[in-house]
Amino acid sequence: MLMLSAKRSIVAAYISGLLLAGTAMLQAADPAGQWKKHDINSLSPYEGCGVADFNNDGKPDIFSGDSWYEAPHWTRHRVREVPASTQNPHYHEDFADCPLDVNGDGFTDVVTCNYFGRRVSWVENPGGDATAAWIEHEIDLPGNMETGVLVDLTGDGMPEFLPNTPRAVVWYSLESQQPVRWQKHE
Repeated sequence: MLMLSAKRSIVAAYISGLLLAGTAMLQAADPAGQWKKHDINSLSPYEGCGVADFNNDGKPDIFSGDSWYEAPHWTRHRVREVPASTQNPHYHEDFADCPLDVNGDGFTDVVTCNYFGRRVSWVENPGGDATAAWIEHEIDLPGNMETGVLVDLTGDGMPEFLPNTPRAVVWYSLESQQPVRWQKHE
């Protein structure tokens, strides 16, 4: 029992040391210890965003909800309709925007999910034309989701989509890019 308590104390001290070192590194990078806020779209109702080079110009852009924002000046390109929820109009049907070249065409698409629509889908980047419409393709209807992430669950170097569905744990692997085919795993 004493051994276990000593090990816990060592682990707690180690974690505390890591937190202090991390805080010191952040303060060294920004001596004032403050972050500068940059408003890109202060009226955006969306809860998710993703960062990737959506137009292949070598600069990281931002995708959120119905638009992508082109770096470095964050020019907004509205590319799709995202409806407000019919159950709660304060929310829109976009709770995650995870960048991934789904169809293998060299342009980064977006994998998304939503709460009220209970849908997992991917949104296709048409490439080339900054203002062209992006088309949403449904993957599955697993239930309400607050968010989702791309993570390599299988260790094969390809990320899988993991939404936070209630009452079940599911994830989706991209089995084929041409044609696009997703596999649901429970």
